[in-house]
Amino acid sequence: MTKLLTWREGFGLCVKLSVLLAVIPTICNAQAAAKLTAHRLGITQVDGKAGICSATAAGARLLLTASHCFGDSGDPKTMMVDGKPAGILAIERDGADHALVRVSIRFGYVAKVGNTPIQGASVYFYGNPGLNDIFRRGYVAGKYPDGGYVVDINVNFGDSGAGMFGATGELVGVVSGFVTNG
Repeated sequence: MTKLLTWREGFGLCVKLSVLLAVIPTICNAQAAAKLTAHRLGITQVDGKAGICSATAAGARLLLTASHCFGDSGDPKTMMVDGKPAGILAIERDGADHALVRVSIRFGYVAKVGNTPIQGASVYFYGNPGLNDIFRRGYVAGKYPDGGYVVDINVNFGDSGAGMFGATGELVGVVSGFVTNG
């Protein structure tokens, strides 16, 4: 009986380890893939104001970011993407602080869009708050009546426009603002 119990415990451990080993590469690959889609935008607006935002490659020549990164004074014709100049061919806004920006450069990796996250779901993003590709993790805390989500996660200036990814590495949202005490 002792041999049988030991074998069963060992078998259970092997099953748990094989499941864990199957999941770890998926999580690591998902995070690596998301990191490849994190881009730092240097935007000089038409009125001369400049700022840093983040973006995610949503197509071979398409970036998803926050529309407030471009200001209100008209659309610039160029910006810096990861320190390199890129022509802006078109900007489409949806009225909810999201912008799709068609650019003159090409991206090798494109994020896959996932399902809308539910309350309690784990999320993460790579942002550019003065340093490149800073990783943050949090969870969906709730939902605003207008459809936006409240996410409990550290966010800073420069993170606006960063793609928010779910546990499987799929794009589920965009960082567009933050709330602080006081």
